Amino acid sequence: MGHNTNVVAKKIDSLLYENVPGKILSKTEITNNGYKGYDITSRTRRGDYNRYNIFITPFEVIFFKMGGNGDYIKNGDEAKRFFNSIQLKEYKNGGWKKFQPVYGGYTVDFPQQPYESFGDNVQYDAEEKASGQHFSVIRTDIHNYRFAEEDTFDLSLMDESFGSADYIEKNIAHKLLVYKGYPALDCKYMHKDGSIIFTRFLIQGPHYYTLVAHGKNENTTAERFFNSFEITPFVYKETKERKDTSMYFSVRTSWFPEEKKNKLGVTDEDSYVSDSDDDESYFSLSKDDYKTRLVKNDTTGEEVYVSFARTSKYEYIDSTLLRDNKYLFLPGYDTTWIVRSEKKSTLPNGMKVMEQVVTDTNSSRAILTKTFYKDGLHFQLITQTDTLSQPSSFVKDFFENFIPAANRHSFTAFKFCKGLL
Repeated sequence: MGHNTNVVAKKIDSLLYENVPGKILSKTEITNNGYKGYDITSRTRRGDYNRYNIFITPFEVIFFKMGGNGDYIKNGDEAKRFFNSIQLKEYKNGGWKKFQPVYGGYTVDFPQQPYESFGDNVQYDAEEKASGQHFSVIRTDIHNYRFAEEDTFDLSLMDESFGSADYIEKNIAHKLLVYKGYPALDCKYMHKDGSIIFTRFLIQGPHYYTLVAHGKNENTTAERFFNSFEITPFVYKETKERKDTSMYFSVRTSWFPEEKKNKLGVTDEDSYVSDSDDDESYFSLSKDDYKTRLVKNDTTGEEVYVSFARTSKYEYIDSTLLRDNKYLFLPGYDTTWIVRSEKKSTLPNGMKVMEQVVTDTNSSRAILTKTFYKDGLHFQLITQTDTLSQPSSFVKDFFENFIPAANRHSFTAFKFCKGLL
């Protein structure tokens, strides 16, 4: 959400003497492409000079610093060349236009090309200079595979969290609604400076959206901004075949961590299999008998949780018993899940497959699971989505093209590939 540049300027001014090392020798107000800032020179106790340029934009505070031994920054041309080369991007108001992130996910109308920031949240900010209104779309990703909370409860938590900010005076109004099929909550807050903040909270599976319109006065621009928001599919690149040799699977997918990340934490065991020549033999229990991996795209916030397990050769579990346990394949073995769909199949290698979509009462969230099992081997894929839209191409491709090792020969092949890496 955009900030008041005058308020930020006062805060920076009051903090300079605590955060700039040494003694401040000069402080001059400057501008760069219309943005206000400070040119500051200080001297440390050692006698070294430092120079800062600090600029305040509607969306961020930018620090430029240059230092050196003695009076290096005063007598040389390098400091002048460095600070004179600073060019700040101008966010021009070109009229309201539809905007979509390069990776998709949604479209919304903004009065200018928005400022993008990634951190704990993915956030886009824009300002309408004529009205002084600031607009933000904030996406927070929360994956929960143990239960699906009621939509109204999670929306109330979003309201509570936003309203607890130190700049909020009070919540003036709130209203539950269904926005284009998705559960939503409209709220109105009073800012401590007397301005008004309108928000719309919206839930789409693991993606929690907060739309913010903030200005001195109420107007219809906020309504236009909110009503232009629309969920769209995420955009992914072409699929490629990937292998995880530590967890014994291959998959054709549009997203997978870099190979160097894939190798981290991989232990080199002398033997993964028993000495028996029987293809259906059980594997000896070791520290590799249970492994998990999270394949997550930080940009889109989507993820697939992969788990692999194998039982000891001394522990026999009949596959017919697995088939009759309706709770065995549900996430967290929670008996309150509502099974929306279930599909059973058998691969050509004899491995059984169970696919399920489960949800819970009064929740639009859904959990997709796909479980592979055969005589002591167990693979499972889990991801969170929603009941209102189709799974993304990433989730769909990963689930459809996941190939687990099914027996001793398959594991040996994976071990051989691992040795070549």
